[in-house]
Amino acid sequence: MPEIREDTITRLNNGDTKAFEILYSVYYVYLCAVATKYIFNAEAAREIVNDVFLNGAVQKVDSPFNYCLFR
Repeated sequence: MPEIREDTITRLNNGDTKAFEILYSVYYVYLCAVATKYIFNAEAAREIVNDVFLNGAVQKVDSPFNYCLFR
């Protein structure tokens, strides 16, 4: 799985929308695949992943982003 650089997380915490786009593009497909394996519904999985990103967009990330996504 690709790693997100620490400066990208810092930029994300500072409200940089480009950093959010990078994060989204790196993890979206992978997270949709993982969610689909759990709920067996691709459309619902996409909605869940989008909700995770939307909810996460308003919170600051203090720990490594991989940890935040998979805890």
